Amino acid sequence: MLDQAVSPVSLGGSREAPAKWPTLPGELSEFRIPSGAGLDGVSRRSHVRRQLRGRAALENARLAPGERLGAYTLDISPQGLCLVSPVQLFPCERVTIDFMRDEVGCMGLQVQRCRRLQEGSYLCGATYVEGPFGPARFVSLLRSLS
Repeated sequence: MLDQAVSPVSLGGSREAPAKWPTLPGELSEFRIPSGAGLDGVSRRSHVRRQLRGRAALENARLAPGERLGAYTLDISPQGLCLVSPVQLFPCERVTIDFMRDEVGCMGLQVQRCRRLQEGSYLCGATYVEGPFGPARFVSLLRSLS
């Protein structure tokens, strides 16, 4: 399916390319279409979410040392982010996400929820281990990821 169509990512330096990517429910072109809560300007959330469609690498304690998984990011807020993982992540599990950009680096996340979309595809919501980002830091992060 889509897994095979994704070309390997060269991370440079000591970073290793992810070994496994999630299967997206649909085509990659559909994944890039803006969607989700808050796009219509109506949201009851205390922090607005911003669309962040892209690829990232995940690491956690259940993986072998140096092993990484591919993930697709969906959206981001000052509280955390939403991503699609190729494996099930459990609530309270800690993972490290690498946006594969030198100016951003890696960030620690704690999984809050994880829902199976289809085989090899799990929609996960996670918060930052460091706690919520302040406005200046969040804007800086958004600029780095744009």
